[in-house]
Amino acid sequence: MSLTTIIETECIVINFTDVCDERLVAYAKKGNHHAYAELCNRHSKQILGTIQRITRNFEDSEDALQESLMKAYLYLSSFDERSAFSTWLTRIAINSALMMLRKKRRHQTCSLDSASDAEHTNFLEIVEDSEGPEQLCISRDVERRLKSAIRRLSPNLREVVELHQLIDTNVKEIANTLGLTEAATKSRLLRARISLRASMARHARYLPPSELTKLASVRS
Repeated sequence: MSLTTIIETECIVINFTDVCDERLVAYAKKGNHHAYAELCNRHSKQILGTIQRITRNFEDSEDALQESLMKAYLYLSSFDERSAFSTWLTRIAINSALMMLRKKRRHQTCSLDSASDAEHTNFLEIVEDSEGPEQLCISRDVERRLKSAIRRLSPNLREVVELHQLIDTNVKEIANTLGLTEAATKSRLLRARISLRASMARHARYLPPSELTKLASVRS
């Protein structure tokens, strides 16, 4: 009986630690749970670290990781293997973490200058000034419009913008996380910011100069 036959029938448990990801994926697609478990064990620690930088909460990160591993298992047959399995799983995990944050924000009412909110929105945050209730009302309206503009970005553009701000990292690290080239990552950031600036052009005079500068810049 060949090794493949033994693995496929799962008559015995094979040690998969020395098997490459590509073969593990092939076995997992055929229904071998041990192969998928090895893939999870192999990549979970690094992915959990990435998620934690997004959620800044260990329990939320663990929940997002478990959800991602389940999603990846359910949709494994759709994985076309044009990218590495670790890249594909990381993308699923990042999307799970971002969706978790979006759901939380929809249920939260935070002041514009709160430390926790600023931590997550960075250059997208509208800073409250001391010009009184009218200006505060305008600032809140501008913030709402900006967040709405971000939601209208295509998924690829929205993803890099949110990662750039939530993780507060550079283009190279975003590219590595998403499995993109640095050129492609920078291009998406620029396209996103051009779109956001166009959407916010009428309201630009209400944005502090520092926010306009950040909106136009891309760290490399």
